[in-house]
Amino acid sequence: MNAFMTFYWMAIASLLLYAMPAVRTPGARLGLLIPAVLGVVLTVYEIFMTFVWGPTVTGPIRVDIFLVVPVAALGHVIGGFGLLSARQRRGLPRGFLVIFLIPAVALLGLGYEVWQVRQESKRLTANFFEANRLLFEARFRDPETLRRTFGDLAADGQPLAGHWRREQGSPPSRLVINAEGGVWAFYACGDTECLGGQGRVEDEKIVTTHDILPAYEFNVSALTAGRMTLERLQPPANTHPNAPAQPTSIDFIKEPPPLQHASEQAGELEFLGSYSTLSDRSKAHLILTEAWLWQGPQTVYAVVVHDTLVKGRTASFIRPILFAAGTQAERANAYTFESEDREGAVQIELIDANRVRVTLQRGRVKTESLALRKNGSLSDEALVLAPTASAEAWQHWFDTVMTGRFFTWTAPDTVGDTAE
Repeated sequence: MNAFMTFYWMAIASLLLYAMPAVRTPGARLGLLIPAVLGVVLTVYEIFMTFVWGPTVTGPIRVDIFLVVPVAALGHVIGGFGLLSARQRRGLPRGFLVIFLIPAVALLGLGYEVWQVRQESKRLTANFFEANRLLFEARFRDPETLRRTFGDLAADGQPLAGHWRREQGSPPSRLVINAEGGVWAFYACGDTECLGGQGRVEDEKIVTTHDILPAYEFNVSALTAGRMTLERLQPPANTHPNAPAQPTSIDFIKEPPPLQHASEQAGELEFLGSYSTLSDRSKAHLILTEAWLWQGPQTVYAVVVHDTLVKGRTASFIRPILFAAGTQAERANAYTFESEDREGAVQIELIDANRVRVTLQRGRVKTESLALRKNGSLSDEALVLAPTASAEAWQHWFDTVMTGRFFTWTAPDTVGDTAE
């Protein structure tokens, strides 16, 4: 039970305490019985929601809590006046006034927890925009990064290929189309642009899909050397009465990509590569261990995944156990890292250009030592686009971009198979 729920239960259950002074003051019971009865009702309700309804729902969202808390607070206000009235009119012992301290602590605690949630929400919102700013700038870092991210944008065989910026409005605010017909659609978010959808050019139509934005389908109604007009087919324009009007015809201008640099820039860090191994956990499970390494002037920087996955299934919530700088270990070319969750340590030894040894100490679990070879299983923008300009830029990148981010990977049916 977290702090919020502890204070929440205190605010409800402490209403029952008003029954004790009610017994001692027969002539002033009403102001004390009302909160006590309310406490019984709310306690029974919460027991039902927690132990009966809750287990039947996956990931329950308790919006009702924010209705229960004001009702409980009102009950404590009535109970507080009831205590004062019983004290003045019926000589209630002063010690009973201490009862009100419990709900006071509970309500103050709830207020503090709500304030913390709001502060965290502000931080996560700022982090979201910063992460997308970093990703947007990294995609257009230099010509080579642009090619690795989007492929060839030359129009050979694909007349729509290129970088297109919308004249006005969003979404989409920008389209990148490669020579093979792959499409990346961006939309304005804050002072940057977020990747809102990916898709393909199909029969002179642009079709995109995304987990957040709706699926879009555009018909190319006009195309010149530097201008493209799209007619939106899906979703239909202006289907929601409260939504702002959306034009069905959208104009884009073809222009050079907004590159940060004209060529690749040498950085303080050098990417050594990704090293991985698969090991059997059971008949149905395997363990993926993978490390991405960057060599710095003084130490090595690493991102490490060590996760148990179901064979033949797609896992959508793979998260690194660390992304940090190491400290020099006793052995040469060996570095020690503290895991992100502070539950263990990882030591990485560079054997040669194609092999590393990873030793994991996870909590009370016995130490595992694994040999990893230079081949990659996982692939993600957060890894491919990580900056090498400086250690500070690298750490800021992963601290920001990896907030709420997970990797997706389809595990092979057997350890000997090649994963997707």
